[in-house]
Amino acid sequence: MRYLLSGILVIAAATALYFIGLRLFSQVCCLRADHFFAKGQYGLSAGCLEKAVTYQPEDDRLYSRLGEIYFEMVNSASDPEKAVSLLKQATAFYLEAARLNPLDAQVAYGLARCAVLRRNDPGDTDVSQPLAHFERAVRLRPHSIRYNYALARQLHEQKAYARRDAVIQKLVSGWPPAWHYLKKEGFWSDEVRAACVRGLHSALKADNLPRQTCMALSGIMAGENNWSESLAYYQKALGFQAFQNTAGHYIRLAELQLKTGAETAAGETFYRALHMAKTGARKSCFQRVYGLCRRETAWDLFDAVYEKARPLFLYPRDADMLAVRSFMDQKAYVRARALLISVNEGEPVAAAFYWLARIAEIRKKWDEMELASQKATVLAPENSQYHLMFSRALVQLRKLDPAEKAASAAIRCSQKASPWLYHHRARIRWRVQDYPGALEDWLRAIRLRPGHAAFYAQAAEAFQKLGDAKSCVDYYQKAMTADPENARYKKRYAALRPFARE
Repeated sequence: MRYLLSGILVIAAATALYFIGLRLFSQVCCLRADHFFAKGQYGLSAGCLEKAVTYQPEDDRLYSRLGEIYFEMVNSASDPEKAVSLLKQATAFYLEAARLNPLDAQVAYGLARCAVLRRNDPGDTDVSQPLAHFERAVRLRPHSIRYNYALARQLHEQKAYARRDAVIQKLVSGWPPAWHYLKKEGFWSDEVRAACVRGLHSALKADNLPRQTCMALSGIMAGENNWSESLAYYQKALGFQAFQNTAGHYIRLAELQLKTGAETAAGETFYRALHMAKTGARKSCFQRVYGLCRRETAWDLFDAVYEKARPLFLYPRDADMLAVRSFMDQKAYVRARALLISVNEGEPVAAAFYWLARIAEIRKKWDEMELASQKATVLAPENSQYHLMFSRALVQLRKLDPAEKAASAAIRCSQKASPWLYHHRARIRWRVQDYPGALEDWLRAIRLRPGHAAFYAQAAEAFQKLGDAKSCVDYYQKAMTADPENARYKKRYAALRPFARE
């Protein structure tokens, strides 16, 4: 009897070890499959999983994973016939996984995705409707964002708009940030927007992510130009989890206050944003303030914020330069010039000299323009814009040789090849009768912007100066193609065409 019991225990232990060993081998194969999948080597990954199936033939997760891998292989297949074959294999693996575990929502979702692709194959008669699979996935996991989102798309394709809106309402109610993605969808419409609003109100009533919900409602109201409602929701949003509020949030709040005409409140909020911004971010924060005030032409508000916030800056000239830009926008050149001179009384700033050159150009003070722009190029020798300004000043003073050198420096320092810089230098070369050089620059400008008619016309004139009548006529013809309504081009073309035949 003792030997019998010992034999039974040995057999039981051996059987247990056998099944444990099979599971262990299967898991090793799965780990290798995950490794290959992460590298995008789907074929090797599938091979490892198929080997794992031989050890664990009743494991639904292996079949589900194989379906996922074969679906990925479909997307990367270059041969349509191979793609169809892979898609059928993916479907077969998902169906086997569904047989082993009918309650797996991910398998239902995988079958739905396969059905969507197989529906596009006219030769495939064994195709189920993807909508049924999407609905089954949602039934199994009713709060899944991905499955509800996919179901909404499918319902839209099926033109089941009422059901689509109900799903969207449920989706947004469960996860309010979904609105940000839905508004980018091709099916976004007034009906979808209304469904989102209903869902957001449900989320707010259920106290589900109230901060994100109120911000979403604020965004929707802003899209309808309902600024008072948008402001109310945004203020309410900032009241939830206020520790998350940043300078950017308060700038947005000030923007909405500005839209509703509350300039005083907007000014206080702008200052609050600048005060709480980090030192390194305060300049960019003030740039946003400038941009908003410029868009709304609220210059008195910007001036007030600038005067109050200037002491907050580690380098006040950063605020001063934005104030200069605001004065330039207002055409308050006297104020801008006075502030620029004040800025340069300390450490000279290249940008300040550039703006002084701009003001001198407006006032047609060419000597001042030359001096200021030259100082800008000395302080910032790699700035293309400053060299161009210097070149323009020299052209006005008829100092054409140094003007060409400055234009060449502007081209050399430009981070991106600009047709206008080549055009500028070409005009200088034309004036000094360097026609080959001018032609070279206009041809470069044409390569950079082939649709600009004036470049072809200028190149045609350069060809004419060089005695190449045929090329001259050809380029005037190209100019007329780019600008067929230009009477001057037609007149020159008609006058020069007889010479091209000789």
